[in-house]
Amino acid sequence: MEFSERIDRDLANGNHWLARQRIESHVNTKGYNAELLARAGQIAHDMHDDYNAGRLWLMSSATGPDVDRAIEVFMRHAGNNLQQAAWQVPRAARIVASENLPTLIRDRLKRLELEDAIVKARPGAGILCPPATWGTRLIEGVFVAVLVFGALVGVLGVWTIINWFISD
Repeated sequence: MEFSERIDRDLANGNHWLARQRIESHVNTKGYNAELLARAGQIAHDMHDDYNAGRLWLMSSATGPDVDRAIEVFMRHAGNNLQQAAWQVPRAARIVASENLPTLIRDRLKRLELEDAIVKARPGAGILCPPATWGTRLIEGVFVAVLVFGALVGVLGVWTIINWFISD
């Protein structure tokens, strides 16, 4: 069964949430697709979920008053925080190069001042992981300290065993 047939079957069975999840998973696995995001946004809108509709429609080819309204709802939920909004967009849409986006989407992102927060400015750039916080740095530091301590204990242990054989 093809991907689109599974989506249609999910919708026919009333599993709108599954159809939307299936599309998001497909986009994140297979790569950015503005039309599929538009379809997922429409499914979310049909479920009266304007937050997710806006989140998905933001990087889609969809247009119209419902799209604009849902994107506004999404941005309000993100506290109009550009970084927070960027992290809510599907992963595959965050790492696409801006020159590969349709003009409609680039213009939408520029209007919302989201272009730099969401898409790559050039190959190799872009948001791939969240910035480190003091908590993650502390955990990394403890991990490095444990590794160094383990290596030291290992070397000293090997040295001690060698000395057992040599000292007799």
